Amino acid sequence: MRARACLAGLGLAAALAGCAQAPAGPAHFTDAHAQAYVSQHGARVEVQLPKGPLVSAALVIDSATATAAQQTTDQMTANMSGNGLLGLAVTTAVSAHSGAGALQRKAQAAADTDAKPLASLLSGLPMDTQLARRYQAAALAAGVAPGEGAVVARLAITPRIILSADRAHFVLSSDVRLEDIAGGALYSARVQVGSPSLRRCGADCIDDGQLEQSRVDAALDACVNETLRLVALEISGASAPVGPERTLRYVLDGQRVVERGRLLAGSEGYLRYLALDGAVKAMPVALEAQAMATATNGRP
Repeated sequence: MRARACLAGLGLAAALAGCAQAPAGPAHFTDAHAQAYVSQHGARVEVQLPKGPLVSAALVIDSATATAAQQTTDQMTANMSGNGLLGLAVTTAVSAHSGAGALQRKAQAAADTDAKPLASLLSGLPMDTQLARRYQAAALAAGVAPGEGAVVARLAITPRIILSADRAHFVLSSDVRLEDIAGGALYSARVQVGSPSLRRCGADCIDDGQLEQSRVDAALDACVNETLRLVALEISGASAPVGPERTLRYVLDGQRVVERGRLLAGSEGYLRYLALDGAVKAMPVALEAQAMATATNGRP
């Protein structure tokens, strides 16, 4: 994905949810018989780690730099458009060293470096086992009946952890698929949940960037719990979108996010919505208008 496309899609100088790093999510749908099947047979939760890295970081690209790099690439393409294969080769080489391609590689290298501390912190644990236990406990707490017999539903989950642009929180992105005993899909979605802040001394301090195991564990638990609450609600049909598609604005760890989507019923401390790409999202914030109203009403 070109840097400009990544930025234009979000309207930000940084991609909060890992633009250009995760593969396309599964189609979002719920079979009308999903709840009845799970109620009758129960579900077995299975967690499979992704083929790529479990932990990554959102690309951080300054909008002015991205625009300049893309202009370099576009201008060179226009100048060499009539020179056939030679022009194409020259354009490719220039883009790789000074245009959008170079900027993309530089941002990716920086993101890989920024993801290492969190990846290192989690690498000391058998993450497939640890995450499986977390998701299984969360499913039980959310009311998803466990499957114990020969005929059970299979709730397959592939998680990814994506650090935010300011590296102060992460998004737990879970590809979820519920299957019947024959492998037929009963539910499918990508569920993305924003974590609480990882900062050690609040939003107003300047910390040293070090991560605390207990804080990371608590944030991961919170995201897994919210993920399974959303899945359980969607399977039961209790989390249908309310109202038409709209522009949603909120601030997450100092980063203003603007996205089109439809609000979902319920909250439990999260802003829940269905994004245009089909992802089911939950962020631990209030909508911008609601936050402003709360602040105004709370004034003495």
